[in-house]
Amino acid sequence: MPHFEYLHLYEPYVQKQIELHHFHDALSAIQHAVRITNLAKDNHGLVFYSQLLDHLCDLVAQAIQATIHLPLPQHDPEKGVILYFATALYATFGHTKMIEKLIHAFPEKQHHVFIADAPFHDPEGIRQKFAPYPNVRIVWMTGDNLLKKLLFCFDQVKSVPVERAYLFNHPDDALSIVMGMILAGCIPVYFYHHADATLALGVTCKKFKHIDLHPFSDAVCRDLHQDRLYWPLVHPLPPTLQKRGDRFHSAEGWVTASCGAEMKFTFPYPYSYLDLIPEIIKSTGGRHIHIGPLSPKRVAYVKKKLGDQADRFIHFPFVESLSHTLIQEKVDLYLLSFPIGGGLATIETLAVGVPILFHENAYSASSSSAYLSYEGSLSWRTPIELTDILKGLTPELLKLHAQKGLDYYEKCYNMPFERVIQQGSLAVPRILPTPSMVTDHMGYHVGWMAQRLSSFTLKRRGARLLEILQIARFWREVKKRIRKWVLRQ
Repeated sequence: MPHFEYLHLYEPYVQKQIELHHFHDALSAIQHAVRITNLAKDNHGLVFYSQLLDHLCDLVAQAIQATIHLPLPQHDPEKGVILYFATALYATFGHTKMIEKLIHAFPEKQHHVFIADAPFHDPEGIRQKFAPYPNVRIVWMTGDNLLKKLLFCFDQVKSVPVERAYLFNHPDDALSIVMGMILAGCIPVYFYHHADATLALGVTCKKFKHIDLHPFSDAVCRDLHQDRLYWPLVHPLPPTLQKRGDRFHSAEGWVTASCGAEMKFTFPYPYSYLDLIPEIIKSTGGRHIHIGPLSPKRVAYVKKKLGDQADRFIHFPFVESLSHTLIQEKVDLYLLSFPIGGGLATIETLAVGVPILFHENAYSASSSSAYLSYEGSLSWRTPIELTDILKGLTPELLKLHAQKGLDYYEKCYNMPFERVIQQGSLAVPRILPTPSMVTDHMGYHVGWMAQRLSSFTLKRRGARLLEILQIARFWREVKKRIRKWVLRQ
């Protein structure tokens, strides 16, 4: 596991802030370290944890408890509430649905969900999502800095008997990690490792009960946690929901669809999803449906590029069920989100027999989600490969991959979530990534970009593409900026 030398630059600053009892500044510096690491394109999908940063979080937790003497909740395994700490929740996506599954699994319990006031969160959607559950309380963290939010949360739970807590933190959420470390002194705390394609805080913490949810992160963390839990993303469908069926025809063009949080499509990357939509529609001759939030500015951008074919791009900001929508819209091929794939979306699509086209991420296979599917799944590396696959679609090819997807879903994912909780890591045989799944395909992408450089002026687009290739120069500049930032504090 790479351990970048620049991270040690944060250590003296964080320790100094701890000595001064400036806990907000200490936490902010740790978050800054994670963000600047994850912003480097060549780190995405390759750097997953930092023992140093987790150690610094632990130092902050110990100092807060020693200085402020936070009142800890009483542990009650029988009648205690279940706590959840999340950086942000979105009404339709993965970790929100996992919280719902836990609520369904323990209907007799009270559930308190604490959500930080993070950018891009969806308060109204979350209120509607959990409104039908009388045993669920949504709590928005208040406070104008990280320490005040932490104190607010402990004030809310100090007089409440608690059974256990779950952490659903974003990669850089030092606040949730420190809260979990403090709470681990009196109750079991579970770390749900959903932010697993980038460097994330809390991965190495021995105070938490570690939960992995797919084979790739399980393989990464097996040497860190011998007693970790493995909760695969099972998704049993209601028996009334019909499958896609094997009738694929292209009389009016193929219908494609993609779904996911906006950041899954807009993360810095050599290829732009928005720019490729017109090429997708041109290659299929049909429609493309985008499911999930997308800013009005980005929707307008796509429609402008499509011109008189703008009606072939359809945007659904919110749907109750991805599986149901794929059937209802008669989708022929699902294009998994890129550059960051979607785990639950993959399984929901496999479940209804809709073929999936995966993207092999330029920097790491862990970002593509292809390891959740069967060997030999459809995939593309460069835009040229994407359009070639779309132009070559046939009813026979789609039927073949639809059936393979259904068979794999039945084998691995069609089981009640309660069974996963009861059996833990024994619920599903671990299908570890094969060498082909973890091979770095950067060479293919570099070759494609080199070809494209001749068609752009160096001044406009070439300079941006060349920057991706100059990794060593980029890192020298990053280290220089970090040193300046630390010295200014």
